[in-house]
Amino acid sequence: LLRSGPASYNPFHSSFNTPKSTILKQADRFSQCLEVPPSKEYFPHYQRMPDLEPDRDRQATATIRGYAYQCYQTIRAWLQCGQDEELRCEFAEDFDLICRDLNGQVTEAELNQVNHEARNVTLNSKSVVQLINNFFRHKSRSPGLKLKIRLCTIADRGRESQINWPHAPCGLDLWDRLRSRALDSQDQATAIAALRAHLQANAHIADEVKTFLETSEDSAFLSDIVDPIFWDTGQAPYFQIKKDIQQILSERERPICDPLEVQQIMDRLWRNVMDLLASDSDGTLTRSDLENILSQETTTRVDRKIISQLGSDVSDIGRTVTDLATALTPQEVKTADAIQIHHEAFLLCDELPPLHTICSPRSEVLRDIRAKSNRRSLLWIYGSTGYGKTTIANLLIRELGTEFLWFRLRNLVNFELTSNLSIILKRVDELPARMKIIVVLDDLSVGDTDTLNIELIGRIVEAAKEKERDALIVITNQGFVPARLADLVVNQLLAFDMPALSIDETRELLTGAGLTDQELCNFWTNFIHARTQGHPQLVTAYIATPQSAESVKRESRRLLAESIHSPEARELAKRLSVVNIPFPRAFALAVGRAQPTLNEPGRAFDSLLGPWIEVVGNNQFSLSPLLEGYAASEVGQEGLTPLYRITAYAWALQKKLNEVQFFQLVINALTAKEEFLLGRAAYVLISMEPEKFQ
Repeated sequence: LLRSGPASYNPFHSSFNTPKSTILKQADRFSQCLEVPPSKEYFPHYQRMPDLEPDRDRQATATIRGYAYQCYQTIRAWLQCGQDEELRCEFAEDFDLICRDLNGQVTEAELNQVNHEARNVTLNSKSVVQLINNFFRHKSRSPGLKLKIRLCTIADRGRESQINWPHAPCGLDLWDRLRSRALDSQDQATAIAALRAHLQANAHIADEVKTFLETSEDSAFLSDIVDPIFWDTGQAPYFQIKKDIQQILSERERPICDPLEVQQIMDRLWRNVMDLLASDSDGTLTRSDLENILSQETTTRVDRKIISQLGSDVSDIGRTVTDLATALTPQEVKTADAIQIHHEAFLLCDELPPLHTICSPRSEVLRDIRAKSNRRSLLWIYGSTGYGKTTIANLLIRELGTEFLWFRLRNLVNFELTSNLSIILKRVDELPARMKIIVVLDDLSVGDTDTLNIELIGRIVEAAKEKERDALIVITNQGFVPARLADLVVNQLLAFDMPALSIDETRELLTGAGLTDQELCNFWTNFIHARTQGHPQLVTAYIATPQSAESVKRESRRLLAESIHSPEARELAKRLSVVNIPFPRAFALAVGRAQPTLNEPGRAFDSLLGPWIEVVGNNQFSLSPLLEGYAASEVGQEGLTPLYRITAYAWALQKKLNEVQFFQLVINALTAKEEFLLGRAAYVLISMEPEKFQ
């Protein structure tokens, strides 16, 4: 600025009167200290010491970093392998997750292509086009397997030039919306047509793919190309993925947190994977291999003589304890019978669980479920904590008046869940033929990678159908249906998102609680609905007493801390809890990238979806009312200012804001005393065209 500006230009404070030429000389002397060539205007005789000049064109730093990043991504996937899964490195793609059924046969494969390029990716990017072409090539080579493929990249998503996509800002986002079936039938058809036309017009798309695009029905387009191809953008870059691996190690059943152990394990896993990549073997990594390595690196080796001495010492201590017990208990001690502990996840009830004293009949919701679930075998009821998923299953059985089996599966995961699902399958198999029944799997917790348990659920559905064609399996869960389960049951599935209480339902509850005065009833209905956004558990608590509503929120905040193991997810929830309006995903990611930056804001956001973050529209999300006041409870009112500052800047980074979002930016900037943002907002208003301002 000094060199290019006029002689009188001075960017410093008015009291800083140093002449411009002096500043330049001082800057050049400083740059000489940093071994940066100074201006010849002031140092005409300066010469750099002789040294070998680098050849930037022949350096392979970026390539080597890409291979190293692939190795770390492979290690992370290996650490997350299930018992019936294995990894194959440099097999079909960079690494492939292989799934086996109960008989040990390979049934599924998830192929992963790793990319460490930082530039944004679009549907026109070379890596995206190659992935689509490769997927079709792999399908033709392995026709008997169910295949999925993922692009794992540190790049963010970009927008395709000169294209206005319907219902999404970019092509990859539209792809994801189609996979999640977030559009109604008419919008879905429009989106498929736009995506199909764009892919057909791309000259680099393989002929095999274009033939499919030209001849396939919309249903086949979704199931054969959209559903199995995933775009995992915004992954942790090279210098941050180590922290992710360390986090996974610390969250194991036997946590590995000691810095020395962690470093030893990281080095050992790195050597193992790199040696495998460089070998000519099939490059298979199994769970047993992993556990063997972790056991070796975390086991302390002790000399046999020391162990022998310890054994002798323990025997002496045991004899001493026996002598003391004999001295203290002279009377005869009778050995108690062995105690048997038996646990069953389910309870076959003669009566349904009792309903809450204040309980809405949810007549419209039940009518909607019955209309949509006709001829369906699996009803998946999902929604945030406290939305009444268990209650609606209870009410449905009461309304239908049919036989039922009610299995309570809360907090069951991994092997314990597998064991109990096997018991449930056996129980369903034992049912008499032609017995019309509803089987409820309440509070089931299962993820997309939980292949074995997903297969057991599919078998439970089939077993119930064999007994009676109209049998119904009802599952309550906080998250979306795992893609693998949806593929197993296909058109037998109804995924039902539990809605909030309507204003009429809130009014009905107040009237039932004894508030008959029409004017007072309307006032309290509007007040409670505004405070709770129709959240059933909070509405019920408010009708009981406002104090009980606050205790529900406190309990929910405690549950968040216990149920979400990722510190990054809890941090993102804390930051977002000061936002009281719907927001897009890009805003949440901007909040996560604020200092101190989260390593993987996208993964943190996805882990909050369902229980704590609700989907309210097209790329619009809202925080669960249960988290109101979460940040204040963690940092106090004085600690909220940095969070308001973060959210204000996150709103400012969005490309477009509606009126509500704009005023939220202004309010947060005022609260945080961010004069720069307030000035920017004021400039936007005064420079706006009069018609838009009105």
